[in-house]
Amino acid sequence: MSDIEIINAPNTLRKAKIGSGPGKLDKALLAKAEEAIEEFVEKYAGWLQEGAEELEKTRKLLVEGDEPKQALADLYRMSLDLKGQGSTFGYQLISAVGGSLTDFLDSVRENGAGLNKMQLDVVTAHVGAIRAIVSEDLREEGGPTGQALLNGLAQVVAKGHTSK
Repeated sequence: MSDIEIINAPNTLRKAKIGSGPGKLDKALLAKAEEAIEEFVEKYAGWLQEGAEELEKTRKLLVEGDEPKQALADLYRMSLDLKGQGSTFGYQLISAVGGSLTDFLDSVRENGAGLNKMQLDVVTAHVGAIRAIVSEDLREEGGPTGQALLNGLAQVVAKGHTSK
């Protein structure tokens, strides 16, 4: 039994969390990172404007174009990007609408057929909502306007799911 040795390792994680250990953040480095994020936030509004225009072009291709499957795939990718990026840059409403469109497209793509008129209307409503958010520069959750927009989209999506 004398072959057993107990080793008590120091708890350096606790010191790092409190701020007196090597895990302490350099305030200058943190300020620089926050400045870089703020710069991206300012640029995101411009990127969002371009993205909304591209989304509308792709929606038109979905309705009128020769390659609706490619347009649908592009629309899905764009909505997924909006879902993921919006909240990062202070546009939670964009993330919510992008997420709603992504979820809707996931559900209708499973059947493998093209979109019917009502389902195209659901896509159009989402693209219109994104364009409205961008033109009105609705940040965060968008307040009462944002909530009304999400409620309206939820109703349109419900109708789109019942029209198969």
